Amino acid sequence: MLKAVVSTQSTGVTVFGFPSNSAEFVLQHFSQFGKITKYEKPSLGNWLHLMFESKIQARKAISRNGSILNRDVMIGVVPCTDQRIKSSGDNLNSSVIHTPKRSARPHEVAQDVTLLPQKDEGVLYRMVGYILGW
Repeated sequence: MLKAVVSTQSTGVTVFGFPSNSAEFVLQHFSQFGKITKYEKPSLGNWLHLMFESKIQARKAISRNGSILNRDVMIGVVPCTDQRIKSSGDNLNSSVIHTPKRSARPHEVAQDVTLLPQKDEGVLYRMVGYILGW
């Protein structure tokens, strides 16, 4: 029990359960919870280790455990238990740990269009759009 309390005080989280080709999308999704200072993506794995700037940001990310992305992928988010990541500082190989670039423009992700959320084109939506001039 004490171990779980201590591990939630870290700024590191592990996100898993997504298709490996969606790692950039997942990284972009979790950047909305705070500044990601570094991350690790294994070359063949379907998980990411993320380090946030603060503990509060990490807790926001952990609160997304069990959430569904793109209507078809349930992800898990847990405190990072990899001691190499948590205590690495800048000693890790720079080809593995990256600092994501922030820009004013949204990050474009090369993704299969069928996995992206689709706009609802129901009759009511079209009527409201007609009335409001969308």
